Amino acid sequence: MKNKPSKLESIISSSFILGGSPCSGKTTIAERLSKDFDLPYYKVDDHDMRHLEIANQKDHPTMVAYAKMNWDQIWSRPVDLQVREEFAFYKERFEMILDDLLNFENRVNIVMEGAAFLPSLVHSWGVPAHRTIFLVPTKEFQ
Repeated sequence: MKNKPSKLESIISSSFILGGSPCSGKTTIAERLSKDFDLPYYKVDDHDMRHLEIANQKDHPTMVAYAKMNWDQIWSRPVDLQVREEFAFYKERFEMILDDLLNFENRVNIVMEGAAFLPSLVHSWGVPAHRTIFLVPTKEFQ
């Protein structure tokens, strides 16, 4: 556990991160970069179910609450509440994402993609600005 931060810092500082709002084109761009440049690819969405399964009430209260709701319950709540909880969900999940990245030990130039890569979380790990892109779609694009 003691070496975990230095391993993660090495992995993250040598990778490319695509963050931003849902449905903004992150996956399309990440898949293209991974394929065209033969880079390993980490897609946060591919780990949704596993992350929800390992969430616990103490560390991940928003995730646990979401796991108990159906789609109607999630989407029928007030929009401002949905937005607040979405950001809380991403923040709770970030530690799980960092744990996943340890599977890429000794790899460089990983393409990482997901809405959970919030600028504040990425910045806290000292990711160089030239290795990050945050996408926000126009109304017409979405």
